[in-house]
Amino acid sequence: MYPALTFHNPSWLHFLVNRFRAVGEEVSPAADRHGNCVSALVFLPGGDQVLSGSWDGFLWLWDAEAQQIVKTLAGHTSWVRGLGICAGGRQAVSASQDGLILLWDLEHEHAAWRKLGSHQDAVYKLVTEPGGCRLVSASRDGTLMVWEPALSSGPLVLMGHTGWVTCADWTDNELVLSGSSDCTVRVWDVSGQAHSQEVLCLRGHEQGIHAVAALPGERAVSGGDDGRVIVWDLKAGKMLQTLGPEGGEVMCLAAAANGQHLITGSSKGGVAVWDVVSGQKLKTLEGHGAAVLGAHYFPGGRRLLTYAEDGSARIWDVDSGRCLRRLQARGALTACAINPDGNLLVLGDHLGNVYWVELTHN
Repeated sequence: MYPALTFHNPSWLHFLVNRFRAVGEEVSPAADRHGNCVSALVFLPGGDQVLSGSWDGFLWLWDAEAQQIVKTLAGHTSWVRGLGICAGGRQAVSASQDGLILLWDLEHEHAAWRKLGSHQDAVYKLVTEPGGCRLVSASRDGTLMVWEPALSSGPLVLMGHTGWVTCADWTDNELVLSGSSDCTVRVWDVSGQAHSQEVLCLRGHEQGIHAVAALPGERAVSGGDDGRVIVWDLKAGKMLQTLGPEGGEVMCLAAAANGQHLITGSSKGGVAVWDVVSGQKLKTLEGHGAAVLGAHYFPGGRRLLTYAEDGSARIWDVDSGRCLRRLQARGALTACAINPDGNLLVLGDHLGNVYWVELTHN
């Protein structure tokens, strides 16, 4: 499982999904199916189109209302690992297993593409700067690269990690966070167009890191194989809190917009809600039977989505911890996207299926 989904045992996944199929509401996939795992999903601004990326090497542009493919984007020769949207939805950026970073013109009839650059090994993460026009890619080659498609110059290369870079995020003041198999969290100043600087190297994890997220107030949070979640003070460069361990690896985390609460998902199926300031666990959300691979807040922050390797997806009321809806897919769930209104959910699984779930309340 580490540092990215591999699904080396299809028979075990088939057993997991069938075991829990009766627990939730079965959702039917779209008629069109990717040829391999759906690795990324993202809504375009406005919510009327969705872009999907797959290990089959293709990107599909979907009409969200008709829930049908309108364009097939072919250019990668290896697994698509990440997607980003820029230029107000007119362009998309994709990253792949072979290290390539491609820029797509979504308004072109055939979605023309050009190569932005490449890493020397697989890209594990591609993250768009909130409200900005830059993206950061994290790679197995031990580097991060900051891309600004509107400029003709090459990427900023961030070097310092001594292991695979598995995760990244943006802060609200032009800093990049990164986590690595070298057990460190690093903070990078990328405010200059030609130069970057490593400003912090944070040590506290005993094993590799799966997820990092920026918090308001110059804080960050990280989680990894040691089962610990660490809250960091980026201004002072020190550890503020350690949450857990809960048991099992920390596979994913999601921070509330106000930075007060944090959701974590573990390799053993556990979902926990934490108070970031006090370090106390507020709730345990039960309903998954295998590794939780994703956790995301809905717009407005009142609901939460979690999804897992057993094909289960759960929508939770954040305040009460009550499960509002139990969904069951045909394969291990590997990607999701939520539209800006919070009333349409798109899920992807390791078999290549894409699921459209309409939600009735915000």
